[in-house]
Amino acid sequence: MSSPISNPRSPSTFSPVSVIESPITAQKGQLRGTPRTVRDAVADLFNSIQEWNRLHLSGMTIIQEIMNKKLEQINKSESGRNKYPEGLQDDCNKLETVCTHLDSVSKKMGKILNNFKAIEQLEEMNRTGRRPIFTTWNAEKYVSAVKEIFEAYNTEVKVKFHIKENIAHVNNKDNLMLYCALWAHQPYVDNVLNFYLESMLKETGHR
Repeated sequence: MSSPISNPRSPSTFSPVSVIESPITAQKGQLRGTPRTVRDAVADLFNSIQEWNRLHLSGMTIIQEIMNKKLEQINKSESGRNKYPEGLQDDCNKLETVCTHLDSVSKKMGKILNNFKAIEQLEEMNRTGRRPIFTTWNAEKYVSAVKEIFEAYNTEVKVKFHIKENIAHVNNKDNLMLYCALWAHQPYVDNVLNFYLESMLKETGHR
């Protein structure tokens, strides 16, 4: 992962502040309890995003193959019809597989979010909800950040499926380029998500 990107939204709730002593400072040796659970969950989230990135790049290669086939066929046809070149179905099947795996990654992020919500509830029951788990972040901040990450990727999955379902039927170059750009740039996955992820990795000692 790259170094933290400055947060364009500058959310004050995620800024470093002076806090009371974290319970992690009292632990020696291996982590246990809530800190261990949080650290493992952050690692799971990081790994999920890495898996998403791998699938995203794989899908981008397929999208480009589809676009090249479609453009060649469009240029050959004056009528603008029958734009289903040989091999297109195989590419669409591959793209569907990628989208299905991306959906699975998004669902895993949803489960990770539920784990953080459970941690938050446990902290509230123990009346330690306001206390930082590591350095500055309490359970509520983890939930807020992970929720935003999950919602962004969950929305992006819907965009991916929309592209998959429509790109084979496009009959002009401009729309093909639009779908290609939408896949490549992932409009719902912005830099602030990287800021949150990097912040959590640093908070939990992964960085």
